[in-house]
Parts: sequence; C-alpha cells; structure tokens
Amino acid sequence: MASVSTFIYITTGSSVGPYSVYQDSTSNPPLYTGQTLAQMQSGVLVTYDNEVTTSFIVINNNIACGNEKVITFIAISPTPTPTPTPTPTNTETPTVTPTNTVTQTQTGTVGATPTPTVTPTTTVTPTTTNTVTPTVTKTQTPTGVPTVLNIYAKYINTDGDLQYNVNGNPEVNIGPLGSTSCQFITTLTSLNAGDTVTFSDVNTKAIAKDSITCPNGSFLCSQSIVLSAGINNIYLTIKGDQNC
Repeated sequence: MASVSTFIYITTGSSVGPYSVYQDSTSNPPLYTGQTLAQMQSGVLVTYDNEVTTSFIVINNNIACGNEKVITFIAISPTPTPTPTPTPTNTETPTVTPTNTVTQTQTGTVGATPTPTVTPTTTVTPTTTNTVTPTVTKTQTPTGVPTVLNIYAKYINTDGDLQYNVNGNPEVNIGPLGSTSCQFITTLTSLNAGDTVTFSDVNTKAIAKDSITCPNGSFLCSQSIVLSAGINNIYLTIKGDQNC
C-alpha cells in the first residue's frame, strides 16, 4: 500500500485554540495536540494510506467555545493526486545531504580563516597590559602625599601662648590662642611620617590634648603626637591659670 502526506489547514475562524488533530476517530491517540491557531493556519502534516478512505478531525479544545467546533477532512483514494507534491519533499531530503556536505566544507574553510584573525588579537592584549602597568606605578607616586598636621585649640580662664618642636628641635612659637572655643589654628607642613611633634605653653602653663575635640581635663606640661603618613589632627587646650 502507498502512503501519502498532506497538510491540514484552518482557513476561517479566529479562536486561539488549542486544537487537536485525530485520524478517523477521537478515540484514537491524537496526531497533534495543543496546536495554536497560528500553527493550524500554517498547516499540520498528516500521512495516510492512499488506497483507503480516511478522515481527519480537528477539534477546538477551547472551553470558551464549548468543544463544539469539529472540522472533518476526508481523504479519498483517487483524490490524493496531490501525492506528487509531498513526494518531491521526500526526494529533496537526500538532496539536502549534499547541501550539508557543502556546509561542512565551508565550515572548515571559515573555521581556518578566523584562526589567524584571533592570533593578532592575542598580540594586542599584552600591549594593552603593558600600557596599564606603568599607569598603576604612576598612581602609586601620589600616595606619598605630604604629611601634615592640623592644629585645633582653645584656652580656659586665661589665654595661653602655644609653641611646638619637631623631634626635639628648637621651639617654634605659634602665639596666643585668642578663643575659649575650639577652633582651627594652623597647619604644619614639611613633616614626615614618624616625626614627633610636641606642644607646650611658652609660659609653662598646663596643656591637654585629644584626637577629636579640645579637652577640658588631663592637663600636663606638654603633649606630643607621632605623625602618620598623610593628614593628622590634634586638639589642644591650654589652662592659662594653671602652671604645669
């Protein structure tokens, strides 16, 4: 017996489905199920015995349509003259084989061509890396930011006369503080990390220090700070009515 293949289409209606396709009876397993309207409009391929009358049933499974839309296509032995149409389709299948062979030949050729193209790309990559390396080195140079010391100070009861020395060198006078509120006095520069800066009062009055605000206790004759690299801050209070 000869078998033929044909397409079943839906050409009217707008229900989205889903659709099922059966051969001869809905009690048989469906040939297709869950088909959308677009798929049915494009057509589904069915194969049947050319010498036996058969039918194909399309059911709209959409509950909103009440499962009532049934479309039946009857294929009769003499009619399927369109058999030649599917037959060339089967004949073209082996024709595709040489097409694949050509594709493989092209793949080999194309595959070989990109390979040398990638090689110069690899050459460019180390060039970029070398460019970045000196950039990082230059970035590290500014890390040696000058070490500075910001001085904040105030006095209690009587004004003090602030002075300092670096690493025990001669005293440098800053002068009277002029305020009973904690305020910025000056910034010492040309310093190095590890330097020790010591503060005292010219008239040997008691002095206290802190790292976040001008203190009101813990007075001594002098106060020191060992500098870290970069910006340092010290907060001082001179108690002008107390000798150290």
